[in-house]
Amino acid sequence: ADKLDVAEWQQLSAASAPAAGSGGGAGTPAAISAQGNLRIGTLLSQGLQLTEVQAQAVYANQQLTLAPLNAKLFGGTQSGRLVADLKPKVPTVSLDIKMAGVEANQLLTATSSLKNMLYGALAASGGLNMQLGAGDMPKTLSGRLSANLANGHLAGTDILKELAGVGKFLGYQGNPQSITNIAQLGGDVDFKDGLATTNNLQMVMEGGSLGAAGTVNLVDQTINLKATAI
Repeated sequence: ADKLDVAEWQQLSAASAPAAGSGGGAGTPAAISAQGNLRIGTLLSQGLQLTEVQAQAVYANQQLTLAPLNAKLFGGTQSGRLVADLKPKVPTVSLDIKMAGVEANQLLTATSSLKNMLYGALAASGGLNMQLGAGDMPKTLSGRLSANLANGHLAGTDILKELAGVGKFLGYQGNPQSITNIAQLGGDVDFKDGLATTNNLQMVMEGGSLGAAGTVNLVDQTINLKATAI
């Protein structure tokens, strides 16, 4: 396929599904099975845009397995395995993922309410579960990612200036653009009910480093972190 929009595909599937109680004939989704090679030029799903998608596909008992799954994602690459249970009205998806060189702001803008805040090249690996097509996908997100961001910046906040204010270092004027330049940012993040939780977040920035533990709410953007700065 040159282009596939998951939301449109779901609407077509729902419109063509047999009425409840109509029996389990040979044409019902549960009776259909297939396997082969899948290639999609552009795959769209709730703001995510994957290109050059290639996978080995197996469909049976209304469950779709794509493994191995390789694609390009927001300037980087993504590989792994996807299992989608299409029996529920809102399908559930399990994803084993490995990303490299993905632009962090584009990914966060597509998958959460954290927009135009964190920039840089993101690498990550781990396992995630979510509901595909849910009204608020971050609330359905669960799992763990180990992530590392390099050569990026945090927009709208100069962390060193904020720390200087706390420490009464009045001579520090801060970055005139009100940003924090990040050499490296990494740690393990657990996701559940819209909360991202970490106990080992480490950030190396111009002039110092910062370690943090706590939560970030992906739905309303509230942050509750205990930080140690050097």
